[in-house]
Amino acid sequence: MILLAVAFGLSIIVEVAEVDISRQPPPELAYPAKLVLRAAASFIAASGLAISFNSPARTALAVGCLALVANELRLVLTDTGLMIAPAAFLGALSIGMLAVLLERLLKLSRMTTIVAPIVIMIPGVYAFEMIVLLNHGQVLEALQATALLGFAVGALAMGLATARFFSR
Repeated sequence: MILLAVAFGLSIIVEVAEVDISRQPPPELAYPAKLVLRAAASFIAASGLAISFNSPARTALAVGCLALVANELRLVLTDTGLMIAPAAFLGALSIGMLAVLLERLLKLSRMTTIVAPIVIMIPGVYAFEMIVLLNHGQVLEALQATALLGFAVGALAMGLATARFFSR
């Protein structure tokens, strides 16, 4: 619900400010630089979310490292041509399995180590596209964005459920 509220609010701002929403070509970066920048962004985003949940510094650091590994795995799989949903499933599965490891080794609560990395894996761009495309009357494209969002979020849930099943 929060994701849709943010996407809806952003779409209003885009309409009022008449911002061009067409997809821009990605900046040309060497692949190793791209990997490092995405890894840093994953670490910072997940650590920041963990801190906003009042987690101790040790937990925030562990959550950042977990997100760095899992989100980078998901993005590399997507780069190699794997569809978004299977890549999200494997990323969530790795989060769940690594969270069990962190729970046993560092005595961290599994729930505190899972939430932030999963939240940063939600593809909010598709929720935003869905609302903006609906505002422009492009229903078919909006349905495609909705389906991609639904499949990715469902794959994240299934990955965590599968990890929970294997961890018992």
